[in-house]
Amino acid sequence: MPTSLTSSLDHWNDPYPAATLTAIPSVFQKPFLKTPHQLGIPSPTLTVKKEEHDIPLETAKLIQQREEEVLAVQTDLAVPHGDHGSEHSGQQGKSHSQHAKERNRIAAGKSRAKNREHRLRVQSKEQELEQTNHDLSNCVANLTREVQELKMKLLQHTDCDCSLIHDYLAAEAQRYICGLSKQSQLEAIPPHAACN
Repeated sequence: MPTSLTSSLDHWNDPYPAATLTAIPSVFQKPFLKTPHQLGIPSPTLTVKKEEHDIPLETAKLIQQREEEVLAVQTDLAVPHGDHGSEHSGQQGKSHSQHAKERNRIAAGKSRAKNREHRLRVQSKEQELEQTNHDLSNCVANLTREVQELKMKLLQHTDCDCSLIHDYLAAEAQRYICGLSKQSQLEAIPPHAACN
């Protein structure tokens, strides 16, 4: 087995064996050969030994693919990243702009749908609360009317000998009188003095 790359190339009749090797880029960590044409050297005719000509077809295809990959990498290394052509970068910019617009359009549609759903939920909740308020207002009105009816029935029984009814009526009369006196005191105070 050969110990170095140059010893494996000894079977070639290459007049410039040292010129075909290049420095190993740290990115790829494998040496690759530059063709004499890439180096600007006219290529002499190479002769290959007979046993190398009999390599299997799959191996030959793999070698050819590897050479194409190396050539593609060399081409990428030779062209700076910003110099791919203004037309290509313009297309890429348009493509990026179109993708950004499409993403924004989708996001705006989702936002509008979300706002519409939120608005419908709020309207539904508002109607539900209005209905609850209406029901509770009716309940309060019914209870107030029932309290008034019960008070009227109590007043109809003032001539009974029930002490509970007499105590209740006395307390209600006292509360009514206190309410009237507080109201008259508030009315006696002028509006501008009440604010101070």
